[in-house]
Amino acid sequence: MLSNKRILILVRSMEISGGTQKLVAEISKQFEKKKYNVCINTLFYNKKDCYKKELKGVNIRSVVTANKTNRLIKYLLSSGRIATIFQFLSFWIITVVNIGKYGIIIPQDDFSAIILSLFPKKNDQKIIWYLNYQLSGVIINTYKDHRTLVSKIRHFVYQKAFAKIDHFAVWSEYNKKLIEKYIKRKADLVYAGADLSTHFPISNLRIQTEKKCMNILTIGILYPYRRYEDIINAIYILGKKSINCKLTIVGKSIYSPQYLLLLKNLVVKRGLNTNVKFIEYLSDNDKYTEYKKSDVFVFVNDGNTWGISVFEAVASGMPVVITNNIGAVDLINNDCGWIVRPRSPKEVALSIEQIYNEPNLVKLKTARAISHIRGLLTWEAFTNRLLKLVEND
Repeated sequence: MLSNKRILILVRSMEISGGTQKLVAEISKQFEKKKYNVCINTLFYNKKDCYKKELKGVNIRSVVTANKTNRLIKYLLSSGRIATIFQFLSFWIITVVNIGKYGIIIPQDDFSAIILSLFPKKNDQKIIWYLNYQLSGVIINTYKDHRTLVSKIRHFVYQKAFAKIDHFAVWSEYNKKLIEKYIKRKADLVYAGADLSTHFPISNLRIQTEKKCMNILTIGILYPYRRYEDIINAIYILGKKSINCKLTIVGKSIYSPQYLLLLKNLVVKRGLNTNVKFIEYLSDNDKYTEYKKSDVFVFVNDGNTWGISVFEAVASGMPVVITNNIGAVDLINNDCGWIVRPRSPKEVALSIEQIYNEPNLVKLKTARAISHIRGLLTWEAFTNRLLKLVEND
């Protein structure tokens, strides 16, 4: 058992209500329930927009706080290579004063893991890098080939930082293989968590019957890797077969406004103005309602994600269509879901068509999916898996 029950979580941004931020907020709550003292160090924090309820009472140290930070500091940290230097410097400043106090340190992304290269590690400290996404292409390419001066410097920094990490924790077998192949370190598969308990009651009320119109839901902050255009194109294909679909896309476009414009232009081009709706943000209650009234959940990202919303949909009793290169596919296979290749709108359309035509199959698969995740993906179970890595060292 660890004598130092202080945990420091390092994460680049806590300014929106996304999947990374949700995970940080939920494990912070779970750690505190277990009598750990938790602090979150982050560059950007927006108290209003980032899980205010879940983070209530949690100690958060940030460089930039919405509506409170000097404009010059915000400008210096905004974008570009110079901004990256300022980001590392400022994150180092807020972290150097307290990192030595903590027994467990959990970086959540490349940025916070690499910052470890700047700090000495105490003998009684344990560091878990929980990769809240797939191992980045920059790291992979650096380990593949570091003959140029820039790549040599990167490789040196990565090695120095990664040498301090006691455990690499990942949410998928694919990510585990990437760590072991390129970084040459053992990785522990711990999955992640999701809000299951609030969604299970919906599954008990859901009745699988033939539909006149398929209400399709997808959730996730807008990035190009989300491949929402594949769902839009799938709806267009289904319309040609006289299968009427309504699509709701929920996700903030703050990071990819041009991608939102591309999607809206595609909707117009396909003549689907009345079929596709974009929603920037939903409260927990409104999101719960959206799960309840939707018939199928489609999450066809091209990698880079675990899929918290996939498991919320499963817990709601919804059939799910997912791509074969996201973390969720470790637990949701063709026995309990519909698996497609990335960038394959035709496969997405065929999956939705089968869901539309075969309610008995849908009922069978959704029941299997719920049994796969029940108990495994609660936030408490996930937190216990993380702590087990270091408590038994």
